[in-house]
Amino acid sequence: MSVYAGLPLRLVCYAAGAAALSIVGPTLWTVPAFIAAAASVATALCFAIADVLFSTHRLARRAFVMAAYHKAEVEALGARVDALERLRPAAPLAVTVSETHDASLETANNLLQFAAHVSARCGRQMTPDIGADSAGDPIAEAQIELHLQPIVGIPDRRVQHYEVLSRLRSHTGTLMMPAEFLPAARATGRAADLDTRQLASIVGLCHRIGDRHMETRLFCNLSGDSLHSDGFRATLTAFAREQKALSQRIVFEIDAATAVTLNPEVAADLRGIEAMGFAFSVDKASLGDLPRLQGVFRRPGFLKLDAAMLEKADPNVLKAFARGGTQVIATHVETEEQATSVRRVGVELGQGFLFGKPRPARMDDNARRRAA
Repeated sequence: MSVYAGLPLRLVCYAAGAAALSIVGPTLWTVPAFIAAAASVATALCFAIADVLFSTHRLARRAFVMAAYHKAEVEALGARVDALERLRPAAPLAVTVSETHDASLETANNLLQFAAHVSARCGRQMTPDIGADSAGDPIAEAQIELHLQPIVGIPDRRVQHYEVLSRLRSHTGTLMMPAEFLPAARATGRAADLDTRQLASIVGLCHRIGDRHMETRLFCNLSGDSLHSDGFRATLTAFAREQKALSQRIVFEIDAATAVTLNPEVAADLRGIEAMGFAFSVDKASLGDLPRLQGVFRRPGFLKLDAAMLEKADPNVLKAFARGGTQVIATHVETEEQATSVRRVGVELGQGFLFGKPRPARMDDNARRRAA
């Protein structure tokens, strides 16, 4: 609240007091009325001036204190920025700032936001300094760690497939989430390298699973940056050719926004991989995407649609997908009501926290060596 907030009221009180004194003054003191009135006005004026000066002094003092506080705050933030910048070679901003072994993703994001706040307050710019050949590169040194989220049959809740989600485990044991390492990987052209290492990891996981669950498929995410790389597509094609025996075990997953923007050359390479028996899944899709996707794939094996969208879908459209050989998977199923709604429109497969959160995959030593 401003120090001048009550000043008008106080001035009115002083004026009222002066008027009262000018009226009763002649009866209290044996002085002429005009002298009493003048004395009263002078007294009120002195009080008013003193009040204004005191309020101004308080305001000036408060401004001085706030200026000193902000100066100290900015200096403290500047010191934090200097500390973060000194740590940057060991823990780049785009990957993560210094955190404890069990820090959550939310904590890491808060640290990143704090660093950005510090930079803005102190007029500095913190930019990633990660080179593909730089010493101590955390992406190159980290190990791919696979986490699996189940895709279940909604009626019986039995696990049918798994989506494979990649994490990075640093040499210090810190688990890095995609939000922490993907921006750095994309900025430095390393996304294709990560996807290549993920492919090797999935092969190891398939060997770990063995023949116990032959119908269980692993959905492997591929980034748009990787698919637009001629080198990665050549690697992916060679992988499909060498691992053709796993064509019924591995599904390549691409998000719809990437799939509908692929150029004819990329689409031709993906159709060649389809011809080897591998299926593709399109994530974050909408019901209107299928006509455009038909220009990319021979036939998408799976179409992932948000549960909230499926609740309002036309069952006949979904039946048409099934007749064409495309299985629909409801994603982000978080409640029993959503599970009931998507099943009502004919969707039998679901994925979401209701059915299970991503969990680390168990891999034996041979599988880990393949993933290295």
